[in-house]
Amino acid sequence: MLSKDAFIFFAQGASVLCTFYWSVLCALAYTPYALLRITFRNLFSKLGLISGTPCATATDFSFPGSGAAFYKGMVMHSRKKPKENSFVYPVRMALINLDSPPSWWKPGAGDTLTADEARSTAGTAGPVHLLTHPPSAGYTQNPISVYYCCGGKSTQTKVQREDEGRKQTSSLVIEKCLAEVTNTPWGERVTFAFLPAGPTNNSTANGQNIPKALHVSPLMDMTSTWTVKAPPPSSTKIYLSVASTHPEYGDYFIAALDAKLDTTAPALPNETASVTTLLQYGFQPQRVAFWIYWQAVVLLWKGVKFFPPPASQEYKEKLEKASVHPKTGDGRYFVWRRAQGWPWR
Repeated sequence: MLSKDAFIFFAQGASVLCTFYWSVLCALAYTPYALLRITFRNLFSKLGLISGTPCATATDFSFPGSGAAFYKGMVMHSRKKPKENSFVYPVRMALINLDSPPSWWKPGAGDTLTADEARSTAGTAGPVHLLTHPPSAGYTQNPISVYYCCGGKSTQTKVQREDEGRKQTSSLVIEKCLAEVTNTPWGERVTFAFLPAGPTNNSTANGQNIPKALHVSPLMDMTSTWTVKAPPPSSTKIYLSVASTHPEYGDYFIAALDAKLDTTAPALPNETASVTTLLQYGFQPQRVAFWIYWQAVVLLWKGVKFFPPPASQEYKEKLEKASVHPKTGDGRYFVWRRAQGWPWR
């Protein structure tokens, strides 16, 4: 007879397989609809029946712009110890103005914060932009999402839009960032605030140190410190990195996004922007999940040790005492969300 722990383990394995196959089936079922939508949009646009969605250019997008912009590039993971392992994969991510989102984005989509929720959590008063993978065919997978929260006052002027014959805009400084880190397949989440990297924040030019606050991977222990680096997005590129420093291994891991503004396809989700975009980047959440699980298999094959989750409450209390990064709007260092249900809770 199976023990309780063994039963839960098999139930979790079955849950992963069911979720994987269901998301793949949904993606396959959605593909014909996506192709038809792209085809008819292009046809109606050529006939002049609808106005096409233009491609973004570096001259007409300036942070914080309205709507959304897409950045395409590479995500890199590099692990030095106890076993070396590196890989890269292509992504096309959205930077969404949560105060003035595009029509295809619904507030709270993909289990994200709304603009007001992000402002409340960050303790800021200005516009909020979200860097994320939009949901695809009903499936969401975001190892990390970042909210760029601006202050409430204008600080500089940049060219952005035509206004009574003059081009002008008011550009706001990013006052604080929020990171939402989610582990898979558990679905646990931690949200924390940090300062953006850049010339105006010399103390965080090389990133901000955050005690590791979530059991993100069962193939890493919990004794690391994260260094999160997120310079303000520009009209041409976006960069984000999370490095891990370990008391025994030193600087042994880094994950980084390095992407440029996509000027080759309309600012629409990967599945409906164009046929080329669909083939190269379509169903990004499903692809990310596949890469996560495949690399876990690779690391296990290399002999990396498996670490169970830590005692939750005890570890949270320890983190609160060790933290020095900015607090959230309600005075907390971390906001945790438990796993959504059995068999993960």
